[in-house]
Amino acid sequence: MTRFQNPPEGISQDALAGLVAEVVRQALMQHGVLLDAEALASASAIAGSVAAALPFLPQAQRLAITSFKAAGPG
Repeated sequence: MTRFQNPPEGISQDALAGLVAEVVRQALMQHGVLLDAEALASASAIAGSVAAALPFLPQAQRLAITSFKAAGPG
């Protein structure tokens, strides 16, 4: 288990999602990605939610995602 899988001992999934969303929002703005405010908020929230869900998945599912990512397009 990672420390994120037990919120009383670490950060909650919601808090992690919020942190990631803010970093993504700042990165998009810093790199000049042209999105209206609503699209920027949505993109950031989606990225935050996906990233925050990963530590809470069982190890087998995390490994499946990693192997899928490693396969890449082709």
